[in-house]
Amino acid sequence: MIKTGRRSGGDDSAAISTCCGHRNQREEPQRAAHPQTTTDDLDAKGLSAEVMAKKGKEAYDAENYDAAMRWFQKAADLGNGDAMMGLSWIYGNGRGVPQDDTEALRWRKMSAEHGNADAMWLVGAGYEDGKVVPQDYAEAMRWYKKSADLGNKLSMFVIGGFYQFGKGVPKDEAQARVWMKKAAAMGDIGANMWLTDHP
Repeated sequence: MIKTGRRSGGDDSAAISTCCGHRNQREEPQRAAHPQTTTDDLDAKGLSAEVMAKKGKEAYDAENYDAAMRWFQKAADLGNGDAMMGLSWIYGNGRGVPQDDTEALRWRKMSAEHGNADAMWLVGAGYEDGKVVPQDYAEAMRWYKKSADLGNKLSMFVIGGFYQFGKGVPKDEAQARVWMKKAAAMGDIGANMWLTDHP
C-alpha cells in the first residue's frame, strides 16, 4: 500500500534540493543569523536574479539565514521562482525568523505561479494535508498535475495514488497504473514498487 503526498519519514529532500539543500525542515533547531554579514556581502549591482538566488542558497546552506533571506528577497523581487521557494523554506523552517507555515505556503504558491515544479508539488501537498489551508483533494490534484506536466516524478506518483484511492477523482485503477508508469519511467522507486505489487 502507498501513502500519497509526502513520503513516509517526512523527508522532502528531493523536492527542496534544487533550492535549499537537503536539510529536513522539522528536525534541525533554529539558528540565529551570522553576525559577520556586511552590506558588502549583499552588493547585488549587476547580478541576475538567478545569481542572487544561488547566493541565497549558498548562504542558506552555510546557515547564514540573514544573508539568505536578503538574497532570496532581492531575487524574488525580480520574479525568481527559486528565490521564492527559498523564502518559503526560511519561513517554513523558522530560519532567522519565527516559523510561519502560512507565510511559507504563500511563498510556495508564488514560486509555483512562477513555474517551479517542486513548489507546485508542495502546494498540492499542502492542500492534501489540510494543515495550513482547508483540505481540498481537487485543488491538490490540480497542483500535482501542473507539477507532473513539468516532469515532477513525485507528483506523478501521488496522482497515481489519488486514482488508486479515489481522492478528489473517481477511483480508477487503470489511471493509477498510467501515472505510476509515468513516475517509474522517471525513476521513482515507489512507483516501481507499486507496479511490482500490482502486475
